[in-house]
Amino acid sequence: ESSLRKIAAKFPKAVFIGGLRMDDIFNEWKTPSNPVKTAGWFQRYDTDGPVKFYFVPVRHWSRRGLFDTNERLWGSYVIEGESTTIYFGGDSGYGRHYREIGELFPNIDYFLIGIGAYEPRWFMEPNHNNPSDVVKAFRDAGARTLVPMHYGTFDLSDEPPGQPIKLLLGEAEAAGIRDKVRILGINEDLQFARDK
Repeated sequence: ESSLRKIAAKFPKAVFIGGLRMDDIFNEWKTPSNPVKTAGWFQRYDTDGPVKFYFVPVRHWSRRGLFDTNERLWGSYVIEGESTTIYFGGDSGYGRHYREIGELFPNIDYFLIGIGAYEPRWFMEPNHNNPSDVVKAFRDAGARTLVPMHYGTFDLSDEPPGQPIKLLLGEAEAAGIRDKVRILGINEDLQFARDK
């Protein structure tokens, strides 16, 4: 919340995008001049410019307060630029949506996906991928580069903080895709340009 308030104050024309029924929350966090756009799954946001934004499915519940469970649509994003396509996965459990997204967007260059907060599986499996799920999801989507996120920062579950990346690298090695995993350091950026 505080991060979005700061972005809104610094960029009063920035467009806030999210799932259906997020309008009321965004309106609390933005300035009067920040537009808000919401979408359902598989919809493209109505935004200007050469970059296209799509809202796509995940397997996760949503809640912002005590009494609004699943009243707002949770999702992920596909961002299509002129030469690069990025999938930003957010939180999700493994499911067929990764294959569907890959079929609709067959040129995903960078596949940003959460790899942490997966233990215990009996509780976390519907909502968070484990490293094995991540490798399956990446292959299902047919993406070029896997960029892991959502691990080692906040203590949200039972696995040790260093375990997700260690297991991911082992799973990637076993699947023959270790060379497609790009781990970013703290504050490291990734130059989004398709290798020609």
